[in-house]
Amino acid sequence: RCALSDDLNEALGHPTESHRSDLLQLRDHLLRADRPTSVLTWIRSAKVRSVLGALAEAQSPPDHAILDALPQGGAVAHIRALLVEVGVLAPRDEAFTRFEAWIRNKVESFEGEHKRALERYAVWYHLHRIRRIQSNDGDVHSAAHNAKQQITAAANFLNWLQEQEISLEACTQSLVDIWLTTGNSSRYTVRGFLQFAKESKLAPPLHAPTRHARAQTRRITDGERLEWIRYYLTEESLSPAARSAAMLLLVFGQPLTRIATMRLDAVDDDAVEGMRIRFAEDPVHVPEPFDGILRQHLASRDRTRTGSVDTNPYLFPGARAGRHITRERLKAELNSLGVDVLATKNTTLDELVAAMPAPMVADALGYSYTALGQHEQHRGVRYRSYVSGRYDG
Repeated sequence: RCALSDDLNEALGHPTESHRSDLLQLRDHLLRADRPTSVLTWIRSAKVRSVLGALAEAQSPPDHAILDALPQGGAVAHIRALLVEVGVLAPRDEAFTRFEAWIRNKVESFEGEHKRALERYAVWYHLHRIRRIQSNDGDVHSAAHNAKQQITAAANFLNWLQEQEISLEACTQSLVDIWLTTGNSSRYTVRGFLQFAKESKLAPPLHAPTRHARAQTRRITDGERLEWIRYYLTEESLSPAARSAAMLLLVFGQPLTRIATMRLDAVDDDAVEGMRIRFAEDPVHVPEPFDGILRQHLASRDRTRTGSVDTNPYLFPGARAGRHITRERLKAELNSLGVDVLATKNTTLDELVAAMPAPMVADALGYSYTALGQHEQHRGVRYRSYVSGRYDG
């Protein structure tokens, strides 16, 4: 820690002498890290030193704009997260910020008479919609990903019209059909833009059919699911974190996005009632021996290189301060062992609605009735049996 203190003082421009309380907070936080050797290695990276040097040279406490002006990368993102964790920077939704910047670059790089139409679609519709999702604490990451696909399809379609020297107002359904059938299936994503253009009176009524992803029907067998459950319950070479995340998928059919963002307060361990976990309004019981694995994980959550997880509010902390693990990392860990995530989730939900009415499963696990109704139909059980009183509880 003595060596780390010396390196931090040098990298941050000796904050004690410069009376920079913001940099002192960052230095003291890093000095308290569980693994000071890892921090020492990290701050000796040229990219990290460059970012820390920029903070030290600033004439005032850092804000997001200072970091936004630097070349973006892992070093900037991690230091930003550390500054948020120690209270120097105000929290902000980085997924939304990245999406906002992506829209600005997409519109600015677009040329031609259709630029205004693309801007209206990207900003007035998608950006405003995702801002509402953000204000309601929704999943901005997934919404932004889908929006990017739709905006890109719109831009490609408008570019094609410009190449044909045809205005959006003069476009016909036959031209839309030609464009759809002379490219890959991603072109059908233009459907949302055509609807927007019609409602905004930018174009006549035009239509693109919906293409349903066949991947949604993937499943594993009931026996394969039970084998995976047995494996994660007994394979002690895996970390409790990996086993807990996998069991949330295998037992409760939770999507990886929700597993990654679960907070610690979703789990309640009571000496009398046992362990319960909340996916929706009411908590559900965590069965044995899964509860024991989850307790092991709670007692030894993964440590980050540059800090402690004691103040991290998430059930599965990420590599960056104050953040949760990413869906992509969870998926990669499961895929590396051969788990087909989508197929496993489908089969888990099939089994749950076969054991109890779909509305009860939906209420307990945070799904819509429509989504669980589809699994009911797949298993050959019907929602009408529940409402007519066939299920007695």
